[in-house]
Amino acid sequence: MQTVGLRARDRSPEATPSPSPAPAEPEKPGFLRRSVGWLPWVGDGQPAPAKSERGVSLEISAEVDPAEVSLAARRSVDVSVVLRNTGRKTVVLTFPTGQRLELLLRGPGGLILGRWSEDQVFTQETGTLAINPGERVEYRETVSLRAAKAGQPHTIEVSVPGMPDLARTLSLDVRR
Repeated sequence: MQTVGLRARDRSPEATPSPSPAPAEPEKPGFLRRSVGWLPWVGDGQPAPAKSERGVSLEISAEVDPAEVSLAARRSVDVSVVLRNTGRKTVVLTFPTGQRLELLLRGPGGLILGRWSEDQVFTQETGTLAINPGERVEYRETVSLRAAKAGQPHTIEVSVPGMPDLARTLSLDVRR
């Protein structure tokens, strides 16, 4: 499991770095620094690398069914969302509430016509979701088309709350 720690910064005037010319080539850390630099009390003060640089990779995919819908026949579409861990480490996602997804129906010009979460009830407790390497989590939800207008371009935006990198936009063809 991966845990990312934060370090406090010294904000005293003596600790404020003065501008200096950048070295031509960054100095490579020595063997000892590379060997134990990952320990939180020995780190070099640099921020931790992004998760994708540490062997963690989380992908999102989404599908809408049907992609072409007749408003006379249906007033909703089904959306399938898959979060897949393609990395080598367990990914732990933390959520402020019980909500794991947000689905937005957008019309012409990006106008929000519907928000899936408005019709849902979520617990008001923080929660976590752990996805092991090679595993996936799948969600199936229904999006209402009550505000959709036939003959206009529509999209459904799928996202994980608080994680802008985990989002997809799906095209939706709405007919009479």
